[in-house]
Amino acid sequence: MWLQAQLLYMPLVAALHRMCNSSDKANLNTISNLPESIKLWLPSELKPDTPCNERLKLIEWELQYMQANDALNEVRRSIQLHAHISIFKSVNVRGQHANTCTRSALDYAEKKKCKSKAKYTIARQALVVLGPAFSKVGWEELLCPLCNSDMGHMTDMLDGQTEERRDLPWI
Repeated sequence: MWLQAQLLYMPLVAALHRMCNSSDKANLNTISNLPESIKLWLPSELKPDTPCNERLKLIEWELQYMQANDALNEVRRSIQLHAHISIFKSVNVRGQHANTCTRSALDYAEKKKCKSKAKYTIARQALVVLGPAFSKVGWEELLCPLCNSDMGHMTDMLDGQTEERRDLPWI
């Protein structure tokens, strides 16, 4: 259905789909009929000079903006979960079995944090591509690039930092 709608609103993308399909047929390892293997060619994935319906670009910008905010909230929740489990572990957990269980919970929180960060980074990159077309301003201050140093809890100190001279993450 998406490919049919794309023909109507983004006719040049049909050529891109044909190019991708011909290169997939040349490489037998990448042939797949799964829906998740189809490249969507959203407006943010196109070159800036490729003609595209402005309404589609605006819709994608709004969707990516919400996606970035949701992913940022997921990162915050994962950081809080990781900090809570760490504190609980240090105060209450004794023994090999209990430590193994809490370590698994910490690993889960860390994986969830990394997935959310990747989701945020992809959404933010789409916003960077689409933003200039609509003269959107101010969103860069709210959705800053997410570095590894921003992924820690507020109480975590980096190397060389003291309680007085600590840099708080923007997140």
